Amino acid sequence: MTTAEGVTLDGWMSLPSKFDSTKKYPVVFYVYGEPAACTVKDSYGNGSNPLYAGSMPDDGYIYISLDNRGTPAPKGRTWRKSIYRKVGILNARDQAQAATEILKWNYIDKDRVAVWGWSGGGSMTLNLLCQYPDIYKTGIAVAAVANQLTYDNIYRERYMGLPQEDLESFKAGSPSLT
Repeated sequence: MTTAEGVTLDGWMSLPSKFDSTKKYPVVFYVYGEPAACTVKDSYGNGSNPLYAGSMPDDGYIYISLDNRGTPAPKGRTWRKSIYRKVGILNARDQAQAATEILKWNYIDKDRVAVWGWSGGGSMTLNLLCQYPDIYKTGIAVAAVANQLTYDNIYRERYMGLPQEDLESFKAGSPSLT
């Protein structure tokens, strides 16, 4: 998916089992989006949700995941370093811009758009719901960090620097402070 800023994000999509391009389907985005991991991998199990008691494709959902800038995808130094001091800002913008393009597809129900994630994905879920409520209608944030200033400094400062150097970036990337 290519965003409005011209950034190409890798992703995967699982369509409903009885997909019909003339119908409209709800979409669920699975996000992580932080620098520690990717969700788009060539591995068994992608496209399934282990926390969902059933089968999303069999139940009529489109299930999508995208890796934004900053994730450890094999896209080079600029991609990887772009998120420095922009966690919760740049990654959320990438996800929202990609979702905006996806919502243009005829078979997407724009009124039934959900997002979910765990840990960094929980934080991303909160950021997307707070920063882009026109796109995401509901979400499930598991083990989210709502305030970057209260999270593990070894992880956070590696990607954000010190709060006293750029407090505004910490606040802008914290869903409870925006």
